[in-house]
Amino acid sequence: MCMYNDLNISLKIFVLVLVLLLPLPVFGAIESTIQTIDPPILNFSEESNFGETTLERFFLPDPYVVSVTSGGIVDASYLGG
Repeated sequence: MCMYNDLNISLKIFVLVLVLLLPLPVFGAIESTIQTIDPPILNFSEESNFGETTLERFFLPDPYVVSVTSGGIVDASYLGG
């Protein structure tokens, strides 16, 4: 009977050690694969997505009116204003 209790306690300790130690390498592997991605920013030097207009001095009509649609994934709050 004593041998059974010793085996039972040893098994419980073994399982406890496995439960406590095995996740550590897994979490380390997951943590090392996480990459930070910079948020998108506006780039006025790129080609326009929806058209463009060039104005020269003394342009008419003055003011020149352009309709625009706002929106997108870029948070422009960093521009201020």
